[in-house]
Amino acid sequence: MNFETYKQLLMQRLERYFDFLPDNIFSDFAFDIAALYSKRDTQTVLFKENVIDYYDSNEVCLVQKVSSQEEILSGLSLLKKRTESFVVPDRHHKSTIVTHVFVIENNIDNIDEIIRKIKRYRHSHLFKLGFNGWAESFAVLVNLETGAVVSGWRARYKRKFFKPEIQE
Repeated sequence: MNFETYKQLLMQRLERYFDFLPDNIFSDFAFDIAALYSKRDTQTVLFKENVIDYYDSNEVCLVQKVSSQEEILSGLSLLKKRTESFVVPDRHHKSTIVTHVFVIENNIDNIDEIIRKIKRYRHSHLFKLGFNGWAESFAVLVNLETGAVVSGWRARYKRKFFKPEIQE
């Protein structure tokens, strides 16, 4: 599968829930796909219009085609900064999750080292002991040549979604 076909497949999967960011720009960087899902949970009294409190949850999906080890390593090093620059912690913030998907079409040098770094990547941050919500980021590596999807243990449930095959 080539990258353009995979990109169309992912956009079809994402469009049900996510809104695509203008020009696919997130944190001053252009991605191949940048999508945002926002949800607001409200607490009401008697009627829907009587909102007494609310909590916002956000999820961001970033897809980037890479062709070298350096691109993946620089993306991993900036992922924590990009996640926390997006978050505005306050009493109404519940959670923010950023998933960065690195897509390679052909095997690259030192792929075993990259896989090890992707599996070991972890980032989570509580704001004011969790009273102002939390942020978390995940890294996923998709190899279009072999069809393999690699992620850390905490992102294992996302692997099926990013599988480069048509699911029925």
